[in-house]
Amino acid sequence: TPNIGIWPSTQADPLGRYLASLASLRDLAVDVALPGHHGVITGWRGRIDELLHHHDERLEAMHGLAPGTFGGTYADWLASIHPSDRDECVARVEEALVHAGPYHLIHRTVWPDGSVHTIECRGTVLVDDAGSPVGSTGVAIDVTARERLVQTLQQTLLPTRLPHHPG
Repeated sequence: TPNIGIWPSTQADPLGRYLASLASLRDLAVDVALPGHHGVITGWRGRIDELLHHHDERLEAMHGLAPGTFGGTYADWLASIHPSDRDECVARVEEALVHAGPYHLIHRTVWPDGSVHTIECRGTVLVDDAGSPVGSTGVAIDVTARERLVQTLQQTLLPTRLPHHPG
């Protein structure tokens, strides 16, 4: 299993590379796998499906959704974004598609209980040999606690330390 952390020497998009590697390994004819950090794996495809399913469940949890309830389409993703953040997210994704490059989004999502959470997404658009977009890979991180801390600091520290100049 590769390192899925971010270090100065880490290649770009470690989680995306890991998920892509799982997909490419899934169809190998493996009877027994002997990983160094896990017990013997005799159900190769089942274990890979379990790992991929875990990733989907984590994304659903970040959006406050029950396991298996995210449809997986662009429209479903768009519907999960806070209405005030949708236009900016769409613009950034469209820019990344036009220039087939990396994208960075920070957006809010409203959970079914009405609470608002913040998700940071970093990814790269994948292209075919002709340069046409075929998908994307990346990571999503729940940064709700960080954004709440930033908001608290802005509300409590900045107004008392920095002069306010309109415009």
